[in-house]
Amino acid sequence: MSDPLQYRLNRADIVAQLSTVPAHLEVADTVDSTNDWLKRRLPDLSSPTVMIAAEQTAGRGRRGRPWHSPADQGLYLSMAVQLGTPLQALGALSLVAGLAAASAIDLNGQTAIQLKWPNDLLLNGQKCGGCLVEVISDPQRSNPLHWVIIGVGINLKLADDTSIDQPGIDQPGIDQPWTDLHRAGHAVDINRLAAALIDQLIVHIAAFAEGGFATMRSRWQARDAFDGQAVVVHQGDGQTLHGQAAGVTDAGELLLIRAEGQQRISSGEVSLRKVSD
Repeated sequence: MSDPLQYRLNRADIVAQLSTVPAHLEVADTVDSTNDWLKRRLPDLSSPTVMIAAEQTAGRGRRGRPWHSPADQGLYLSMAVQLGTPLQALGALSLVAGLAAASAIDLNGQTAIQLKWPNDLLLNGQKCGGCLVEVISDPQRSNPLHWVIIGVGINLKLADDTSIDQPGIDQPGIDQPWTDLHRAGHAVDINRLAAALIDQLIVHIAAFAEGGFATMRSRWQARDAFDGQAVVVHQGDGQTLHGQAAGVTDAGELLLIRAEGQQRISSGEVSLRKVSD
């Protein structure tokens, strides 16, 4: 188990290390989901608002999968911001969030983080974190601003018996081979990492709002774990595509080289794996 002192959240400690203090920062011992906590309070929120929890009882990843969120073993943080960016451009935000998270981990001494399109953080080829972006628009289109909730989970020190999720087995697990920062030889201060993540999210989101994903595309591709690899893309409609990953576009789409030619894949309901996975 994690050292309860090393991984104990302290709001005052986080605030003291922030370069930019968000409009509101909430720290809790337990919530169902940091994203859902923010979503329920959208009418009363100021932008940006941050929720951090020591534990999530119903954490979610992409495609509705559970996000393994045990107490004091990871950083579970969500930020709600309002953006005037056109809705069709917001698909790149999961890549922006991943780059912000990798940059925050860099600032805490671990520089080997790679990114897997569209939303995973990898360390030594194994999953150590991920992002979930949800967009809530005005159904009447009377407000040009969209609420965007960006959730980030980073494995700090998971219990040794944490399992790989297997269909039909009622046991919490992770959906692919995993690691954490502790296993990579880096014990982080959770409050310092939380402050760095908030700062980096604010900086990266501001850059995205001003210039789009194109301004950081090269930085994302420098961390691309699958560039040039043979991959399989599982789409939400059940279709499976095979090809070679060839980076991303200025809009954050995956470039896939297939026998029929180059194809662009938007994030949506897809899952990307190496052919060997």
